[in-house]
Amino acid sequence: MEKLIALLVTIILVNLSLIAQQSGKIIYKEVAQMNIQIDGIDPSILDKLPKSRSSMKTLIFDTNQSIFSETEGTEAQLDDYNENEEGQIKIMVANSSIKDILYKNNTARHYIHQKDFMGKAFLVNAKFPTLKWKITNEKIKYLGYICQKATLEEGDENIVAWFTSQIPNAVGPSQYQGLPGAILMLSINDGKLEYKATNVKLGELEKNTITIPDEGKKVSPEEYEIIKEKKKKELMQQYSGKNVQHIKIH
Repeated sequence: MEKLIALLVTIILVNLSLIAQQSGKIIYKEVAQMNIQIDGIDPSILDKLPKSRSSMKTLIFDTNQSIFSETEGTEAQLDDYNENEEGQIKIMVANSSIKDILYKNNTARHYIHQKDFMGKAFLVNAKFPTLKWKITNEKIKYLGYICQKATLEEGDENIVAWFTSQIPNAVGPSQYQGLPGAILMLSINDGKLEYKATNVKLGELEKNTITIPDEGKKVSPEEYEIIKEKKKKELMQQYSGKNVQHIKIH
């Protein structure tokens, strides 16, 4: 009888440990490369402009759902940029009061993306697609985890991800998921956009840690793109023929 009780206790403890390993929080550093072009500006001035923009993102997940958003108490930064340098062009990072939040439900294969477009909140709703990852045999160790390389081609994007099966959740930064383990590093088009985990904390989440975003107008991805294009055309017509400096950021 005592052996049976001990066995049951062991099974319960193992199950609790597995649950704890399948929920937690991953902090990522997101770095986006910037190629700023301004008509009529001396190239020597352009060389002083920031080449990248970085921010901290948090992924909170459990066995069924996840939420990805900007890390609390942080703001996006322009890298290697001194706005007080003499003759420097002033560039500011706009921080919206509308939080960018990506919620995913793995069971329903559905996402809700709360986002800001020109001061208005939208809730983009859709099923998320099945990503056709190619898993390689290449492995490295990162943050104490054995990570395996996977690649993906999506349109004109070439994506490289490093995931770990030691965290058995098909989660990752932004819209990327679907591998047999959590993605700890991801690079798009040779580093044009990168995500690197800086901290991983596994453990059972408190109740209501993951909440569904609800601020904004509900739209499909197609409807959202139509709204954006319409607004862009309106702006182009509004400033057509005026002495406006054209700035391109790639």
